[in-house]
Amino acid sequence: AFSRSSSNQPRSSVWTSGGWGSNNALPSIGGEAKFVRAVNCPTRNEVFFAAEDLGRDINVVIFNGTSWGTPRELTNNSSTTSDRAFDVGYEQQSGDGLVVYWNNAAGRIGYRTWNGTTLSGESLLTLSGAFSAHYLTLCPRPDSDQIILLAANDDGEKRLSAAVWSGAAW
Repeated sequence: AFSRSSSNQPRSSVWTSGGWGSNNALPSIGGEAKFVRAVNCPTRNEVFFAAEDLGRDINVVIFNGTSWGTPRELTNNSSTTSDRAFDVGYEQQSGDGLVVYWNNAAGRIGYRTWNGTTLSGESLLTLSGAFSAHYLTLCPRPDSDQIILLAANDDGEKRLSAAVWSGAAW
């Protein structure tokens, strides 16, 4: 997945044994994407895609193996476009998706789950200490539904915090 300058439609291309296929437009996310992230589901023919645009909106779109769904905006204020304030990942056993993002209005990390059919409503995660996350990454544990979240802030201390998703809760 990638973005093109001055376009509100990210693009994707699939690698096969013969090389890269043609690139195709995803649905419009409303603005030019600054950061994009796409991950494959380990149990279904599915791709979980997220993008942060230059307006600090974070959107997700799911590819169901045939077509892209409708984009869903998670937040309209991630507070930054200098770092990737979101990530997506899949639990490796169940195939459930997890998306995390900085919700500046709430002052906390927002997260939602995807079960292959439904994207949950927003829940909020508070990390210990005063924290403003500007870079988030998810690391799924092989053969498990655990996913580690690493969150870096951008204050003068440059702290890194972590939380472990069990497959059901932090």
